[in-house]
Amino acid sequence: MNGIDKITEKILAEAKAAERAALEKAAERADEILQAGEEEAELIRERIEDRAAREGEAIVTRAKSTAAMVRRNADLAVRGALIDEVFEKAFAEIAALPVEEYRALLCKMVCEAMLEQQRTAAESRALHGDEVETVEAYEIRLKDSDQRTLGDALLRDVRDALRGKVDAAVLERLVLSDTPARISGGVLLRYGDVETNCSFEAVFAQARAVREAEVSRILFA
Repeated sequence: MNGIDKITEKILAEAKAAERAALEKAAERADEILQAGEEEAELIRERIEDRAAREGEAIVTRAKSTAAMVRRNADLAVRGALIDEVFEKAFAEIAALPVEEYRALLCKMVCEAMLEQQRTAAESRALHGDEVETVEAYEIRLKDSDQRTLGDALLRDVRDALRGKVDAAVLERLVLSDTPARISGGVLLRYGDVETNCSFEAVFAQARAVREAEVSRILFA
């Protein structure tokens, strides 16, 4: 029994030793795996944090860009509104001129248009001679209310102002149109298939195209 017990004790001792060794080896492996896992996890965390940082920076950059765009658009909108107001007030002041001043303004517009047409016609005749067709009528077109209240007087004013500056035959062909123009104010001059647009809408659109930059510099200098 003693021999068997000794053998058994020896086997158990060896088994326990092997178990301890195996456990120690397993523990070492576990530690290696855990350390490797922690290192990998740290790398992953760093990558995630780095990506998050990059995404955060991108978000901030986009936010700054959006904010700048919003501010820029708001600034442009305010400036545009102020410029609109300048031209709208000018338009309103012209439209509200006293009758005599308004009629004088229309007379000046028609005269300038007529003189320009005559200069152009003279240049065409010099180049093409008899090929240039004679204009049968120069029609002054006004908005309905102006045509009823100012038409005849304006026609007289224009003829008087142009007398001596254009041929008498041209003045005879200068007439007041029977068809009112759909404009808010100003005048249209039709001759043949051509129409010179001196309506307030056209005049102010042209003035704005030419003067808007100057108005902007004055307002926002």
